[in-house]
Amino acid sequence: MFRNISGKLQEYFKFSKEELFSILLATILFGFMLSFRDWGKNIFSVKSGISAWVISSGIFFLLYMVYLSIIKIIAIWKGYKAEFKLSKTILGIALFLTFMSEGLFILLIPGSIYFNYVKKHRLGKLKMMKYSSFGYIGTISSLFLILIGALFAPLYGVSLIFEKIVVISLLIAIFSMLPIPSTTGFYLIIISYINYFTTLGAVLIAALFAYLEVGVFFTLIITLFISAFIWILLFKYLE
Repeated sequence: MFRNISGKLQEYFKFSKEELFSILLATILFGFMLSFRDWGKNIFSVKSGISAWVISSGIFFLLYMVYLSIIKIIAIWKGYKAEFKLSKTILGIALFLTFMSEGLFILLIPGSIYFNYVKKHRLGKLKMMKYSSFGYIGTISSLFLILIGALFAPLYGVSLIFEKIVVISLLIAIFSMLPIPSTTGFYLIIISYINYFTTLGAVLIAALFAYLEVGVFFTLIITLFISAFIWILLFKYLE
């Protein structure tokens, strides 16, 4: 089993030139948005702004590469290829909202994730793509970023680097759940409203408790219990 997965990863786990260019462009622009309020509170400071821009860009790049890598790895394991595509429309909206809110609201959605079959491993009868699987793949990656945020949450306020790690990891996870075409939230909601709102609740609850420095273990336990409760309520009143 593991040899089979290893072989698939060696052959299919990669980022195309188009993906890398898109990720770098998103890194520069979202890095600026994430540092918008760090260019001096009362007095404009180029030095502080550029420093925050570099830090935000570097952390965003690392965390988003982790996010995409997890999605790609799980997708390959399930017999799919995942590809990231930058959304210029969403990027423009994000820039507009950042300026309008003076950096208080950042629509951290760099683009969309598209899935295709790994043809070599899908010989025989072609089955319908399972969009719910795509949604859960993205959810796993989002929850992993929340765990990273939870790990660094106790260090929030110690330095700008730790603050950005917590904020960016949680924002990527939360905004990935919005039902925008070809995002995690979209793949979930087109299959089942119950599963979507249950998963959305799990991500939001996990992000909240991670930010509140509850700890990784208690964040997981509390999230599981509350998510189960949400699912029971939705199943009872929506089915």
